[in-house]
Amino acid sequence: MVLVKITEIKSTPNPDTGKDGKQIQFSEFRQSPKQMYTQTSENKMIDEMMGKIKSMGFPMINLNSQSPKLILFITEHECEELQINLEVNKIYDLKFWMGKLELNEVKDL
Repeated sequence: MVLVKITEIKSTPNPDTGKDGKQIQFSEFRQSPKQMYTQTSENKMIDEMMGKIKSMGFPMINLNSQSPKLILFITEHECEELQINLEVNKIYDLKFWMGKLELNEVKDL
């Protein structure tokens, strides 16, 4: 079992057939423990500085970004046959078993 999250869905022609379809990008989902820290004057000053830097338009590096785990190209018809509501940021349980791929939405973590 691997938990994955849809990070991107876009309409695109299938690279093999040229038919209209969707490209769905799944990335591995990892729960990180909540980090608790005491709000000291130094922490508050750093938080304020980071907010100002972001508001000035400087690009920030996303340390949580991950490379795709799975990219799926499907037609509109195949998407309907899945009978799953695929949405960005939803989390799914991805299983590979005996030559099959199984995808189930995770309701609660």
